[in-house]
Amino acid sequence: MRKPLVTLLCLVAASSGCLDPAPLSVDERDIAKQLARHFEEVFPGGSEGLLRPRFGIPVILESSTTFPIAVIQRGAAQPLSAALLRSGDDHAQPIPLDLAEGARTPVERDRSIRNFSAHTDRTLAPGHYDLVVGTERVRHAVFVRAPSDRPLSVVQLSDLHLGRPGQSALVAERLAAMVQAVNVLAPDVVVVTGDMAEDGHDRTLEDAAALALLELDAPMIAIIGNHDHAHWPNVTNTAEPDRGYYNFAHAFHGYRFVRMTVGGWDFVGFDSGQATFSLRVVPRGMRPETLALVRGTIVFSHALARAELSTKSTASGSRFVGSMRRGSKELEETYFANAARERVIHLGGHTHWSDLFFVPREERRFQRVTFAKLVAPLHLDTPMMIINAPSITRITFPKVQHAADYGFVHLQLLPRETVVQFLLYDKAGHRIGS
Repeated sequence: MRKPLVTLLCLVAASSGCLDPAPLSVDERDIAKQLARHFEEVFPGGSEGLLRPRFGIPVILESSTTFPIAVIQRGAAQPLSAALLRSGDDHAQPIPLDLAEGARTPVERDRSIRNFSAHTDRTLAPGHYDLVVGTERVRHAVFVRAPSDRPLSVVQLSDLHLGRPGQSALVAERLAAMVQAVNVLAPDVVVVTGDMAEDGHDRTLEDAAALALLELDAPMIAIIGNHDHAHWPNVTNTAEPDRGYYNFAHAFHGYRFVRMTVGGWDFVGFDSGQATFSLRVVPRGMRPETLALVRGTIVFSHALARAELSTKSTASGSRFVGSMRRGSKELEETYFANAARERVIHLGGHTHWSDLFFVPREERRFQRVTFAKLVAPLHLDTPMMIINAPSITRITFPKVQHAADYGFVHLQLLPRETVVQFLLYDKAGHRIGS
């Protein structure tokens, strides 16, 4: 009786603001403190745990064989060893890494963050590498990218929802098929915008999502979604992460802010927050200090600053349903302020609606691309766009035109324009528009 009662009281009290909790901090030290308190959950069986790189926040090496490693240490610091192993090759010899230790940051009690610079003189063949630090082996933590003159190819996929009640087998089957469809495109990087599991409280679902995504041939960058934190209305702790966060951190990584460069393009991701008690399906959003960090061409989060349920082509998105509760307006204002200096493409999901909003040059208003045009390659010369990807496995609103399919989004980044195409599939698995 306790949980239904808590839920009812929360829903009644939502309008008073008591259930408008602040988004979680993205500061690395705050995150390290939380992970330290749940060390055995995230890093079972060891005295140190690899913070980064990890699967979902990999190092992508293009010309250098030197990269940073961050470890959370429990107890007195001991000498640490590290090596690379070619992923999928059980007979490969480890490639030892030379570690130069840098700054050490105390976290709390006997926990600290140790930072290293890792280096190897060996020539690394392109592809995935597992990283072994101490006794921990993390799959696909390092990716070596071959030099390329082609436009950067990016695939965005979102909302896996493994473990969906009544659709568990179908969702897993579709995910496997979509991963293979992504591999056919041979992208340079895959961005996953959250909701790996239907309910992040179930660790086996987060682990299953990681296992499925390890089949991607490209490096993967991922950020947490509200279902990964916990399925609504299970989120009742307003100050600390729910246990789903620690399950996500175990399977992927614990960072709520991600920054890296791929092929000369800056990628920046942030956690758009846990679910809130609202029929508007709006996650918490972002803190002002997070907003100040968001600078890059490819920005990604689970929820976006705007979304649109209406099928009218004139609708340009609103903040009423499916967007972030906090920070949406301010985020878009920073985009407009920076539009003269850099292109901004914000990738998200959450609603499972297929949508693309863009701002024509020299204007300060969003336009919506007609749904029928999304399945063909679109060449867009625009300083700003928002892409709302469908679920890669689920059809959520079959009677709504832009929510009646599942699939993913493919982008090519050219110097002047961006080529965007939605690859959508109907409930029978047939490609739309092919």
